[in-house]
Amino acid sequence: MSTLPTHTTRLSILVLTPTFERIQRAAKLSGQALGEFVVMTLLERTAQVLESEPRRVLTERNAQRVFKGLETTSKPSATGGRTAKRAKGSKAST
Repeated sequence: MSTLPTHTTRLSILVLTPTFERIQRAAKLSGQALGEFVVMTLLERTAQVLESEPRRVLTERNAQRVFKGLETTSKPSATGGRTAKRAKGSKAST
């Protein structure tokens, strides 16, 4: 069972009048309210773009190495320790 979102965010865009009229016409032809048409069209395009994004596929061995690295706590290397101290020092001076 899916849950409905509990909040919304406003998206304001400016378009040229001919563009607005074209979008409005398409919304009417589709039988949708303008806002509904815009959101649905943007979601469809968003899905297309995200689907075309290259995915990284890990082998089982590499996935295990990643998980092991996430679970392992170790001391930073000498270089990493110096870098962390410098970063803390620069934050304290701001």
